[in-house]
Parts: sequence; C-alpha cells; structure tokens
Amino acid sequence: MLTCQTYEMNGVLIIAFEDNGVALDDRQSSLRETLYRSIESHTDGRFALDFSAINYMASSDIGFLITLRRRIDGRKGKLVLFEVDPYIVDALRTMKLLSFFTIAETRADALVYLAAD
Repeated sequence: MLTCQTYEMNGVLIIAFEDNGVALDDRQSSLRETLYRSIESHTDGRFALDFSAINYMASSDIGFLITLRRRIDGRKGKLVLFEVDPYIVDALRTMKLLSFFTIAETRADALVYLAAD
C-alpha cells in the first residue's frame, strides 16, 4: 500500500508517494481521506505526484490514483505524475489509462508543465 508526504513548491502541491510494504494497513483509508482533504483545501489547483520511491502499484493504488485525478478535475485543476517507473507506465498503458495522466520525467519538468497557462 502507498503512503505519502506532501509539500508545496511554487504554489504546486507535491505528493511524494512511498511504499510502506504493508499489504493491509488500517491507516490506509484515513490516509487517503486526509490526502483528499489536502487536495480540496489547497487554494492552487496544481498538483504533482512524485513516484520516485515506488516501482509497483496494487490495483487499489491505481484506483486511488484515478480518484485523485477525478477530484482534481472536479476542481478544474491540473495534475502531473513524475519519475514514474517504466513498469508502472506499462501497467497504465495495458489498462488503457496512460492517456488519462500527464507524465513528466522529472520534478522540474512537472513544474514547468504546471507553470504553463
């Protein structure tokens, strides 16, 4: 299951995912709700997801990622994923979800993309 840390850079809320190595973690639901509230309360609509610390996502994590995207879209926000492992990119491609997400190579690239507009 995924856990995360959040920080802000140039107005963008960056969510850095980590793999906590726990298959069934009771804290997962409350962690996700906390993250949803952070997204909904962040005044700037720009978000970047840092995948540098993970190389695998369970199906529940991918579902969570889709929900994040939808909530950000609901705010008319922008979302970029960066430093995504090729395995995860391939999984998203296989599930026909790759076009659902914008993916940047680095955090700097993600911030440039989010600064445009």
